[in-house]
Amino acid sequence: MKSKKGSLELSINAIVILVLAITLLGLGLTFIRGLFGKATDKLGGFVDAADLENPPTAEEPVGISDKISIKVGETRELKLGYYNNNKWTFTPTSDNIKTANSLKFFVQGCKSGTTGSETTHVPSIKMVQGNVDPSKSAGFKIILSIVSKDLKTKPTTDSTVYNFAEGATPSAVVADTNNPFNTAGTYVCTLRAVGDKNSAASTYTRLYADKSFFLEVVS
Repeated sequence: MKSKKGSLELSINAIVILVLAITLLGLGLTFIRGLFGKATDKLGGFVDAADLENPPTAEEPVGISDKISIKVGETRELKLGYYNNNKWTFTPTSDNIKTANSLKFFVQGCKSGTTGSETTHVPSIKMVQGNVDPSKSAGFKIILSIVSKDLKTKPTTDSTVYNFAEGATPSAVVADTNNPFNTAGTYVCTLRAVGDKNSAASTYTRLYADKSFFLEVVS
């Protein structure tokens, strides 16, 4: 009798341990899936260029919405397309990666729709890497941010040597009071696509395309 009772207790304990193990495994998988999901949200992803509101073409290589609305102090995921008119494969870069045949997208400048004055800082863009083959188009999900800590200084262009570079991250976090996008308003911004990295500096020596769009900041 004791032997049967002992066997029953062992069986119950084994079942309890198995249930706990399955539960913990499920929680672990959910946690890992959540981490990967957040990482994807931060970096963006890929889309079919044909599905974009303004698909890229040979005549208009950069495809992005003509008007983008974003809330004060927030980021927004957008779709960006690019048509490669060149004879080599491009690799659009992520936030800070630069390679030989890299293609860099950044906001060149924004003008207030009310005063017409240039802002001292511009929104930042983050995206994943991916190839754009010659005479082909590709679509990407990008993260556009007007959060104070993510802003870039307005890029400068040396027209003599054709060095194009994204604006630098300010040495100090931009104070909310100095963030031009911290109040509702409309801006005319220019998105720039550059390539041919200068090996001697973190700049690019060729401008491939500019695309203007309206940035509507809402409260």
